[in-house]
Amino acid sequence: MTPSTATVLVDDLGQAFLAGDVEAVLGRFCSTGPIMYAGSEAGELAVGRANLRSLLQDLFGRDERYSWESDTVHVVPCGTAVVLLADVTLHVHPYVDGAVGPVSESVPYRISGALEHADDGWRWRMCQGSEPTVEA
Repeated sequence: MTPSTATVLVDDLGQAFLAGDVEAVLGRFCSTGPIMYAGSEAGELAVGRANLRSLLQDLFGRDERYSWESDTVHVVPCGTAVVLLADVTLHVHPYVDGAVGPVSESVPYRISGALEHADDGWRWRMCQGSEPTVEA
């Protein structure tokens, strides 16, 4: 996988989060075997498809939505998979009465994880979001 392909996959996941579409996000993860997602807030850990579905329903029930755009993406091959680390800009959008509003805040964020190649393309096996320490 090239960094440009990884960038597309990271940003595509951000667009699925913005849409608030649980099934679209789940569709970006491997369809068989274990999967895991960890957000940056306490309690945002899901191991397994059913737990991830439940976590996403909770996240998408909030009064804000999230999206992100890659700044830099690093990829390391690991057997039939890759691990990646992407420094992104996280955008927070208000979500009121079923409508996503314009960006209200943008902050540095980091997406890391492992992706595996399946017959239908690359899929997330594990994904983690974190708030990196900002240099003084």
